[in-house]
Amino acid sequence: MRSTTIPWVVWLLLGLLVYTHLHALSSTGYTGYCVVRVYADRGVMLECRLSVEGAPANITLRVPRDAVYVSVSDGGDPAPYSYDEARGLLSFTTFSGRVTVRVYSLGLTSKEGAIWRLQLGTVDLETLLALPGEALVVSVEPRDFGVRLVNNTLHLVFKPGSTVRVEYTLIPTTQPAPPPGQVAPTTTPTTVEETSEREKVAPTEGAPTTRLLLVLGALALLAAARALLLRARRGASRLVEVATVEEALDERDKLILETLKNVGEATAPTLQKATGIPKTPLYRKLEKLEKMGLIESEWRGGAKVYRVKLEKHI
Repeated sequence: MRSTTIPWVVWLLLGLLVYTHLHALSSTGYTGYCVVRVYADRGVMLECRLSVEGAPANITLRVPRDAVYVSVSDGGDPAPYSYDEARGLLSFTTFSGRVTVRVYSLGLTSKEGAIWRLQLGTVDLETLLALPGEALVVSVEPRDFGVRLVNNTLHLVFKPGSTVRVEYTLIPTTQPAPPPGQVAPTTTPTTVEETSEREKVAPTEGAPTTRLLLVLGALALLAAARALLLRARRGASRLVEVATVEEALDERDKLILETLKNVGEATAPTLQKATGIPKTPLYRKLEKLEKMGLIESEWRGGAKVYRVKLEKHI
């Protein structure tokens, strides 16, 4: 019986393939920071920017659970990912080593009376937290946090490993009535927004640490400045919000909006037949679009009917 031997070249190729695969899946270190924006309608946008060593590499990042919007950008291009909603784990492969992750969640805030509570849990990276402009801080945990002013917005800065809990209240704001004969300006609903180029400010070393008293004092000082900046920022921020709504929508979101725009009104079963989107993802998409202010719903004859709310955003 003739024996066969595998040429050494084959063994070498197999070894290179195994090494490349293991290198791509090895546990790789990464650095970076996260910016968390809290909106007055309880939505929270988390944006993390990572610098990964040893790319290509697999990364698993702890993110909020049950998010309504997730995106991963690798080197500026959309990248595939796996999102475990139950455990709040986001997994993806980076080839460039420059990653931007965005997660929009409605489950990080809760309200009891006039007090809002934000619970981020334990953060893996340095985290910059921006509360709504009309927010007044009540308590912050942990107490060894810092304060940073970025583009006239006060951010609370937390170290990696911190378990973040913040309580705050929203101060009611009123707008003056428009002069006779003029229509009151409509406000653009707060939506998932992407950080503009001028806001991409990486954290710097040596951020000052302070106590809650410093935060309250800084908020008081910024209140006067905010009144002067409001007029200049209002027009620009509205353009940013409208422009970035499109970026927060995926193909299924757009398909639902286009279908509602064509038919006028529809129930979830009707939309499922028209779009082919499975039942569970469809209801999540409808909740997301409704929270973003793009559609509205009402109960009619025991069924919930959906329709487009603001066509100017589509």
